[in-house]
Amino acid sequence: MRGVLFAANLLVALPATAQLPERWLATWAPSHFAAAPKPAPDSVDRVPTYADRTIRQIVRTTLGGDRVRIRLTNAYGERPLVIGAAHVAVRDTGAATRAGTDRVITFGGRASATLGRGAVMVSDPVDLRVPALSDLAISIWVKDTIRASTRHALALQTNYVSSVGDYTAATSVRADTMIRQWLWLAGVDITNATATGVIVAIGNSITDGVYSSPDANARWPDVLARRLLGSTEPAKAVVNAGISGNGVLSPITGPSALARFERDVLMQPGVTHVIVLEGINDPGARRGQYRPPRPRERGGPDPRLPTTDHAGSRTRHRDLRRDAHADGQHDPPHNASGRC
Repeated sequence: MRGVLFAANLLVALPATAQLPERWLATWAPSHFAAAPKPAPDSVDRVPTYADRTIRQIVRTTLGGDRVRIRLTNAYGERPLVIGAAHVAVRDTGAATRAGTDRVITFGGRASATLGRGAVMVSDPVDLRVPALSDLAISIWVKDTIRASTRHALALQTNYVSSVGDYTAATSVRADTMIRQWLWLAGVDITNATATGVIVAIGNSITDGVYSSPDANARWPDVLARRLLGSTEPAKAVVNAGISGNGVLSPITGPSALARFERDVLMQPGVTHVIVLEGINDPGARRGQYRPPRPRERGGPDPRLPTTDHAGSRTRHRDLRRDAHADGQHDPPHNASGRC
């Protein structure tokens, strides 16, 4: 272990991988969880279904680089995701892209791809100068009918759904609908020979950015990325793996931190560090929403999660959190659900 620092809960340094000139590093990635199940035929389905639409999604880089690739997921899809075309470009403003930056995304040399249920796919690399701390526009033509069940619900970013047709190569998309979710995007990776790693922040709504201003990139991991890149520290990306309402041991909202740790942290390309800020939702969860921790689990962290030698600090933090919940501080007036 390189060392350990504490940030609200816990910062653990993972073993560093030997740096390679062309190794891939995650510069952005969301954490997905399933939308509500499809209701009965005579009920209103509040989860949108798309067919023959272009969805232009805006993502914020942390590290910049000279090559880029896109990861897609159909983790919770009820049917295959059929992509007729996909493009990536540097965003200008709104749904418009910067001239000269548009690139075709291919998958195994093909411009189209089909992701089966539960599948993840990585695109071919694209030569594109990706600026640090900038917006990329990723446009996907969803060719066949599919329900938007694989998504990150709290994007806090305006994304654009076109009218019928393939507008992936268009400089500007006239939006038929605007959404604030990320659909089917599992991550964006870059190559950067001077970068030294990736920090993944896994947590609940505090990390996810609830109540921060939309379209402002004002979540605390965004602030961390800006401060790191503006400092003399070796360059690292920051990936936000927060899910609002998430729990550590049980699926309160989305898969628990324990269940998704491998997917959302360990499998991020180039990961070297992880910040864990979780646990406030587990004690305050309503009865029946999750399985209460067993005594073994209440006595300390699950042995499958990363640990440190700072047992005293961990115990004091746990006791402080329990005292706060005993005083009713888990249910503030502005958040009637009691979830963070």
